[in-house]
Amino acid sequence: MSQAIESLGRSIDGTAQRERPLFFAFGIPKSGTTFLQQIINAHPQVSCPSEHQFTTLLTYIPKMMDSYNRILGEIDQKTARQGTAPFVHEDVQALCRHAIYLAIRRAAEEKNARWMGANDNAIVDNLPLFLQMFPEARYLCIVRDPRDSILSSWHHNLRVEKAFLERAVSLENWADSRSVAWQSSMKQIRDSRENPSLAGRLEFVRYEDLVAEPLSEIARVFKFLGVPADEAEIARVAEATSFRRVTGSKESEADSKNPFFRKGKAGSWKDELPEHCVQSIVNNAQDMMKHFRYV
Repeated sequence: MSQAIESLGRSIDGTAQRERPLFFAFGIPKSGTTFLQQIINAHPQVSCPSEHQFTTLLTYIPKMMDSYNRILGEIDQKTARQGTAPFVHEDVQALCRHAIYLAIRRAAEEKNARWMGANDNAIVDNLPLFLQMFPEARYLCIVRDPRDSILSSWHHNLRVEKAFLERAVSLENWADSRSVAWQSSMKQIRDSRENPSLAGRLEFVRYEDLVAEPLSEIARVFKFLGVPADEAEIARVAEATSFRRVTGSKESEADSKNPFFRKGKAGSWKDELPEHCVQSIVNNAQDMMKHFRYV
């Protein structure tokens, strides 16, 4: 416990936050965020562990502080009734920030990494908050053709969520609703990137480019993060994170042995997505699809 308190103190006074450059990797679910995370984490000087769920902290820390404030009020009424000094919004945000930071730093310390970061898809829906909490960090968003990401998320949710069809209704309905969400999310992130105050701190990488040109795209990712990586290191990372190596599949197999990854190729929607679903996605998301060169 004393070590945890000391660690929190170091992060609060800012000492620890100057130790390692900080970054966040994120994207819409089934856009290749795990692929991107594995690439980044494959560098020996960089920590980017398996996906975090920071929404849990953002949900429960405020509730915990509300409960604490309520307890203070109850105790005050039972004692001298002098009034209380409750936690306020800024305090709650600070505690959320430090909890997230400590989780990231713990993984970096275990790996003895010089650069540290986290992968969490929920940042897509909380980007303004993260930009406010971590103004010094860099942000790397992976984007994928919504026709592929929506198809992949359909298969993934069918596999892992028993009641998925109750909320999705049908593939047509899923394609329609998710393409609207894709357009909205990618526009918000694109607009954030164009903010002068974020110059050089928010970047996109396309899943299709990572698959087609892994060496050049991996080099670009590390350059953006400020991580040194020569040609030999980039080649090693590309081999270590190839679809075949990550999934345990044979070179001749199109499908993954790990059900989470499924096929891992770009353009599967052309063979698997009904035309009316394709048209719905394009109609709903064509502005951002044009921006990212998908149409």
